[in-house]
Amino acid sequence: MHDEIHPPILPKYKILRDWSCPWGSTALDEVPPALKNILKEDYSRELEENTSEQQQLWWNHRKTLNQRLRQLLRGIEESWFGSWKCLLLGELLNCKNFESLLEHLVKELRSECKLEVNEGLVRVILGGTRHVCGREKLKCKKDCYIAKQALIELDADKNSKREPIILVLDYELQMLPWENIPILRQLEVYRMPSVSSISALGDTGSRSQKEAGRKCPSFPSIDPLHAFYILNPDGTVPECQNEFEIWFKENNLKGNTGLAPTQKLWASALEKHDLFIYIGHGSDTLLIKYH
Repeated sequence: MHDEIHPPILPKYKILRDWSCPWGSTALDEVPPALKNILKEDYSRELEENTSEQQQLWWNHRKTLNQRLRQLLRGIEESWFGSWKCLLLGELLNCKNFESLLEHLVKELRSECKLEVNEGLVRVILGGTRHVCGREKLKCKKDCYIAKQALIELDADKNSKREPIILVLDYELQMLPWENIPILRQLEVYRMPSVSSISALGDTGSRSQKEAGRKCPSFPSIDPLHAFYILNPDGTVPECQNEFEIWFKENNLKGNTGLAPTQKLWASALEKHDLFIYIGHGSDTLLIKYH
């Protein structure tokens, strides 16, 4: 006699409101349905009873959603890019012997493998060695193996950093959380609406540099410490409050902890600071006191 299979116990939810997907039907609807379902489950349900048992079930459910999202993003990276995911990486900075290794590798690919080599492409692939091949060798399409101790040393250079990545995504791609695919998760990633907008900002930065007669960043910059924070306004995330409050105070940031902001404070925080930080449940708009 087989044991009976019982469905898992789920937290008691109440449906708050219908969830409306912020993007329409696209050619990529093979992938977004999974993301839509994750967002819908996260958005449209709330605990009915605020008991310790229900809270634990709620957190277990959130962990399940997080795992589903990780699997989705890992699948996108592997199935869409495979080994070519290294093309998404920024160029290596302060990496020992990189230029000499690149020059030597290009020379051997041309002389030993008899390949027409695109040096720019080799530069990108070499910079992402750990993501495209084993630690000990590269394989050419003519079955020519180039094993180099230098590649292992390059891969082991943990102190090297990378240039930031700027993503220009079209309408059918921008809804996906590209910044969190595994290969980009620990890197500096930005989004811009178009290549022309990047060029415009670059031109603005160059003009400012000439007018100031000194070196300055090519892009408009912000001071991350010229910030205002709203931390745990409804008191529901005390662990987050304990984690961040000390750091905010140590860095002399101005902010509001454990209190719902007034409309005046909200407006002032957005207008007078380079950066606005909100840490708490929801978007905080429902907590604003209009007086």
